[in-house]
Amino acid sequence: MRLRYVKQSVHTLVIDVTYKKGEFVITPIAEGSSLIDENGKAHRKVNSWTQNLARRIREEANRRFIRGKTQAI
Repeated sequence: MRLRYVKQSVHTLVIDVTYKKGEFVITPIAEGSSLIDENGKAHRKVNSWTQNLARRIREEANRRFIRGKTQAI
C-alpha cells in the first residue's frame, strides 16, 4: 500500500507499507516526497513520523484483535 502524509501543506512524505505473515514494513519513497533529497537522505522527522505510523498500525491491529476476541466469547 502506498501512503502519502502531508504536513501543513508544505512537506510531503510518501511511504510504502507492505504486510506479510503478521508483520509490516514501512519504506520511505523518494519519488513524490519533499522530505527525501535526491541523494536519498531523509529529513530528520522522517524516522519519527514512520515510528508514529508503525505504533498506530500496531495499536489498531491490537484493538481489532481484542474486539474480535471479545465478540467470539
